[in-house]
Amino acid sequence: MDQAKAFFETQKQHVMTWIAAVKRTTAGTKQLKEAVANVQQAVPEVQAFAKDLQIQVEKMNFKNQPRLDRIAEAQARIQTEIASLKKKK
Repeated sequence: MDQAKAFFETQKQHVMTWIAAVKRTTAGTKQLKEAVANVQQAVPEVQAFAKDLQIQVEKMNFKNQPRLDRIAEAQARIQTEIASLKKKK
C-alpha cells in the first residue's frame, strides 16, 4: 500500500511540475507576443527616422562636396609644389 501511495505521490509531483512548466511556457509565449507587437509597432517609426536621416546625410554631403573638392585641389597643388621643391634641391 505504501508503494502505491508513493507511486501516486511521485506521479502527482510529475504532473504538478508539468503543469507549472506549461504555465511558465504560456506566460513566456504571452510576453513574447507582446514584445513582437511592440517591435512591429516601432518598425515604421524607425523606418521613418532612417529615411529622414538618409535625406539629411545626402543634403550634408551635397553641401560639403564643393568644399571637399577645393580641399582636394589644394592638396594636389601642395603636393605639386613639394615635388617641385624636392627636384630643385
